[in-house]
Amino acid sequence: APATWSRLPKVALLAAIIMFRRHSEITMLVVLVAAPIASVLKGQGWPMWITATAHWMLAAVAGAAALRLVGFEDTVHFIAATAVLVAVYYAAGPLLGTWLQSRLSDVPVRISFRSQNRFAIPAMAAGILLALAWRTAALQPAALKLADGTLVVDVGIALAAVTRGRPAWLFKAGGRIPDRPALAGGALLVIGLIAPLPWSWLLPLGLATAAGAWAVSQRALPILCCAIGAFCNEVVRAVNGGFMPVEGSGLMSGLGAANTYVVAGPRTALAFLDDRIHLPAPLPGIASAGDVLIAIGLAWLVAAVVARRHVTRGQQAHEQLATEPAA
Repeated sequence: APATWSRLPKVALLAAIIMFRRHSEITMLVVLVAAPIASVLKGQGWPMWITATAHWMLAAVAGAAALRLVGFEDTVHFIAATAVLVAVYYAAGPLLGTWLQSRLSDVPVRISFRSQNRFAIPAMAAGILLALAWRTAALQPAALKLADGTLVVDVGIALAAVTRGRPAWLFKAGGRIPDRPALAGGALLVIGLIAPLPWSWLLPLGLATAAGAWAVSQRALPILCCAIGAFCNEVVRAVNGGFMPVEGSGLMSGLGAANTYVVAGPRTALAFLDDRIHLPAPLPGIASAGDVLIAIGLAWLVAAVVARRHVTRGQQAHEQLATEPAA
């Protein structure tokens, strides 16, 4: 199957090289963590873990070398280096994967290229946008939140792989999430990032309330956990003039958005819900109680979805074996 061939995590790895271009060891850490988790998600054995890790490390080294060769200090060189990096990744991803699959299997080149190239361009575009968001001061907090969310997703995948879907009651995520309302909710969150007060907190607060009500009706506990966390974050912002209070003035410099955060003080309302929890490595900075609930809910939801996929595949394989003797 095409899933057994080593594909690059184009968004995570491409953005990691651009974002951490001065710290190549962080990119290598991303590779060493992401490659085995991706292989577990695909149901691959340890030989493919090693192969995928080697493949990704090769692409990371080539990409970092190309980025440094072109230069990235000013905007023009940054765009040029990003274009070169995309070309390197496309060659190391879909093109190399197509060549390997066609040489080592009976799959025709045309079919292999189609499967390898299915999500290549959109995924690379997402990686470029993430890197540009990191380079833009106003969007750095959103980029950091997305990076934190990626780590939480990895935790959910690892949890599902380790427990193999047991206990089953823990991985019940409720009914199917409707696509259009989910897309509309994502659009509202993006608008909330750039909207003026009070819409910057009012939009996500309304979305958290609606998502929580839907989760209660569907008994979707992971989504309910995320909704409660988001509700806590937006409530504390609402009662503090639309800003998230942060415990410690020395931490404000690393947050990057003066229109979002404010230093907490004796007059801070609902201070127990502000950013005061110091996170352990590799998670950076501090978090609120709402952030912790959102992280737990997201990891729980990802684990439930991954576990459900493995159970569905197991049932399909069992049904296929059961029907073969009858045939």
